[in-house]
Amino acid sequence: MSEPSGGDAEEKDIRSQELIAVLAASRQLYKDLVACAGGFCWETDAGGAFTFIDGSERLGYPPLALLGRDAKSVFGLDAETAALTFQAKSPLEQADVWLTHGEGRLVCLQLSARPLHDPAGNWRGARGMGFDVTLEREQAEALADAHAKLERQARSDPLTGLANRRAFMDTVTARLAHVARSGRPSALLYIDLDHFKAVNDHYGHAAGDAILLAVGDILRRSLRASDLAARLGGDEFAVWLEDADGAGATRMAQRLIEQASALRVAIGGGADKVGLSIGIAVAGGREAPQDLLARADAALYRAKNRGRGKPALVTASDARPLRHV
Repeated sequence: MSEPSGGDAEEKDIRSQELIAVLAASRQLYKDLVACAGGFCWETDAGGAFTFIDGSERLGYPPLALLGRDAKSVFGLDAETAALTFQAKSPLEQADVWLTHGEGRLVCLQLSARPLHDPAGNWRGARGMGFDVTLEREQAEALADAHAKLERQARSDPLTGLANRRAFMDTVTARLAHVARSGRPSALLYIDLDHFKAVNDHYGHAAGDAILLAVGDILRRSLRASDLAARLGGDEFAVWLEDADGAGATRMAQRLIEQASALRVAIGGGADKVGLSIGIAVAGGREAPQDLLARADAALYRAKNRGRGKPALVTASDARPLRHV
């Protein structure tokens, strides 16, 4: 076989130099695009150490400072997160990862990665790109917190912190559907404060608010996690008792009345007692929440007529309620 002529060798050398120049330009273009996008790119070996990284300054590290260092330990990642990102063995698309910035603070990066393989198909590391989305995520979290706070405010009583009427009725609607499916009874207590108007008028709203807060505390301390207490408005409260029949609901109502019997308003040397009257309705089948509340309201009217400070139970077969006064 003849040796290549001098002209062929020179042409081959020129082509090699052109190819090197094209590759260099391509890599520079890639780096420029990453820089313009405000991100960084990297490659790691099978041990997780950086073999190439560009844009490390955005993570608080000087250029080349991360070469040869382990991504897992540098960024404070757990083994699972490191395996999915900087040691990816399968493609990763825009995953949010919180890691430690060179200044010690946490930052959120949106990472994409691809696994690298040698000519034989053996995995040899990963390559990827990341963008700092900390500000966006913190703003989104703050917005979500604000929405959650507004939702809580919209569904809670501002004075006592208990559920408000809207939240209570929504919950009762869902619980009644469960009662209809399971056949297990639950109960609703309708609670009214005895002599509250007189106390509020005589001693003022501050004293009245103190009584309402005390009743809210009694309800919170007395109920189970599966129960729900609400302030419906004014001096009226309601309680949903999960998995409670008439006897169990009556026992709970009597307990609440006893705990509230110590409530007094003492101002200017005098003392006035405030107590509870409670109406009870047991839900055992398909029933609209408004109808259940109306039955409990009728029971409360009956309790008031019996002398106040007592519980009363109205069954589904009883007459339609009269509004209590």
